[in-house]
Amino acid sequence: MGVRETLLDALSDQRLMTPADLDFYTGGIDLAGAAILVGLLIVLVSVAVSAAESVAARRRALARQVAAGVPRKVLSRAVLLETALPLAPALLASGAGGLAVGIWYASLATHELTLPYSALAVPPLMLATCLLAAATSLPLLRRSTQPTELRHT
Repeated sequence: MGVRETLLDALSDQRLMTPADLDFYTGGIDLAGAAILVGLLIVLVSVAVSAAESVAARRRALARQVAAGVPRKVLSRAVLLETALPLAPALLASGAGGLAVGIWYASLATHELTLPYSALAVPPLMLATCLLAAATSLPLLRRSTQPTELRHT
C-alpha cells in the first residue's frame, strides 16, 4: 500500500506525464493489486476450510465438552482464538516489514521521511477478515456439539 501510494503521488506530481502515460502506470498498479486480492481470497478460503476441518476432526471431543457443561460460546471463542493467536504475530511482523519498505520507498521518491498512513490499516484489516473467514465454521461447531455425536458406532 505504501509503495502504491508513493508511486501514484510521484507520478501525478510530474508535469511531463501525459494522461495516457499515467494510465499505463495506474493500470499496471491496479493489475498487481488485483493479483494480490486473488491471493488474499485464496488465503481466506484456506483459513475457512482449515477452521472447519479443525471443528470436524474434533466433533466428538467437542460434544463431550458441551455434555460436561462447557458453554458453546466458550468453544466458539476457542475456535476463533485458534485462528487469531498464530496469525497476530505473523501479521504484526509482516505489517512492520511492509511499513518499513513503504517508508524506505517513500524516502527514495520524495527525499524526505514520510509515513504511508494507508499501510497502517492493512494488518488489522487482514486479521479481521481472517477471523470472519474462521467464523464461517461456527455453524458447523453448533452441529458438531449435538448429543448425537456422543454415540459410538
